[in-house]
Amino acid sequence: STFALVMSNFSAAPTGTESTTTATPNAANTSTSTSDANDLVAIVAATRPTVVTITADGVATNGLFNIPTTGVGSGIILTSDGYILTNRHVVANSRNLTVSLADGREFEATIVRIADDNDLALIKIDATGLTGATIGDSSVLKVGETTIAIGSPLGTYTETVTRGIVSGLDRDVTVTDEQT
Repeated sequence: STFALVMSNFSAAPTGTESTTTATPNAANTSTSTSDANDLVAIVAATRPTVVTITADGVATNGLFNIPTTGVGSGIILTSDGYILTNRHVVANSRNLTVSLADGREFEATIVRIADDNDLALIKIDATGLTGATIGDSSVLKVGETTIAIGSPLGTYTETVTRGIVSGLDRDVTVTDEQT
């Protein structure tokens, strides 16, 4: 799953609105606001054009046989001229890449670089006038902040949106993959 810190103006209590906090015995504090939901909808609408679906066609070797493979993943547009950040596992061993934009247009893509030490890759499509994501500053990220992920989990559910919280910072994650 590709992820990036994308800037937004979302906060638990937007300026000019009030949120209600309720404390009850044996329950965590909860904060709700109609503005929160409206802010999320606005953030998703503004961010959606920067999220792409990537289809990778490749070949896997099984002994003496080459088996055609297809995988689907997500990426984010970094620049208006078509540079896209994705995961290495989405594009590794691919022969052909197709990028589908939120507006329905499709482009062939080429791999610019695949990282050796993490699960990131940079690809490029031949397009101009794209909406690039606004990348945030991870040094100001705080545990407990709201996060939103938009992508194509399992390659089936394109443009899926989920909401969560930042649960921790500066953690090493070990993947049981010889390449990461």
